[in-house]
Amino acid sequence: MLKSSLKMFCQKSRRGPVVSPAVKRHICQYLQEAYQISIRKACSLVHFCRSMWYYQSQGDDSKVIEKLEELAGQFPTRGFDNYYGRLRQQGYSRNRKKCYEFIGS
Repeated sequence: MLKSSLKMFCQKSRRGPVVSPAVKRHICQYLQEAYQISIRKACSLVHFCRSMWYYQSQGDDSKVIEKLEELAGQFPTRGFDNYYGRLRQQGYSRNRKKCYEFIGS
């Protein structure tokens, strides 16, 4: 009964997943603690990838965003390449595409 109700709850619709990954993670955690089942089994019941279970975000980008805003304020006529080069010289090691994404947002 538990398996069939979970399948109905976590199945996908035509527009995409019905349940967000964060909710699925909480469901997996509940199943693991309440029913003493493995992570592998809990994730398979909820149709949740184990790689997403173990995923940890890389960190906070607020310092890089602040530095980019500061550079844009100091040198408003310079382009992204100049800002990125200065960031690298100052020891900030972020991916170029990720920094460019910060400028666009």
